[in-house]
Amino acid sequence: VIQTIDSIQIFYQIDGGTPVGETDFQQVQPDSIGIYTFTTTADLSNLATSYDITFYVVLLGDTLNVGDTLTTPVTPLNFPEVNTFPYAENFENGQGGWTSGGTLNTWAFGTPGKTTINSAFSGVNSWVTGGLGNLSYANGEASFVIGPCMNMSAIANPVIRKGIWYESEYSFDGAVLQASTDGGDTWTRVGEFNDPVNWYNDNFISAQPGNQPQGWTGGSNGWLLAQHALDNLGGEPTVRLRIAFDADF
Repeated sequence: VIQTIDSIQIFYQIDGGTPVGETDFQQVQPDSIGIYTFTTTADLSNLATSYDITFYVVLLGDTLNVGDTLTTPVTPLNFPEVNTFPYAENFENGQGGWTSGGTLNTWAFGTPGKTTINSAFSGVNSWVTGGLGNLSYANGEASFVIGPCMNMSAIANPVIRKGIWYESEYSFDGAVLQASTDGGDTWTRVGEFNDPVNWYNDNFISAQPGNQPQGWTGGSNGWLLAQHALDNLGGEPTVRLRIAFDADF
């Protein structure tokens, strides 16, 4: 903006339907950016389609409307629900509802063929950073692998066991297991540094995996079976788990 704005009308429109408008009363200074979250939610429940969502603003006295409108396609993600336990996934029949994302994401699914990480924990499939070949992860990577929605409402004391093989720059780059009970809006670290069994081996990783300092870093010298209680997640109906990986520049 080139002058201070005290209020502005903001609209979104889905597939050319009825616009939804709200007023943002935050003050935006010249040459700055304001962020607004709509209070009126949108219905994107049809997982079989994609939506074209248009956003635009209306400012009193603004006669130059160039750049006031943005249209973007949105495809809802269909995450399966897990409600039968014990739950086991060795990825031999596909990704099993797990997927990857993030910044400079190099995660790949399949058979690892690296010099160091050259096999799966069981069977032939796994998730690995740097692609399946003999390449490394990216400098500045902030990525993750995230699992399906787990209904743990009938479980009192859930425990996770998972195969891990890590090879990263010690104390600079690393990974952490995190959990969310609010659909991924907030994430909490599972476990602490030096917890059994084969849990985090560092509490000061400079890349801050998952925006916190603890995690796995350095080299594990092959596959390990890691185990930890999923503290405070028993009885929760919507649990998401993710491996967050971060690397410095």
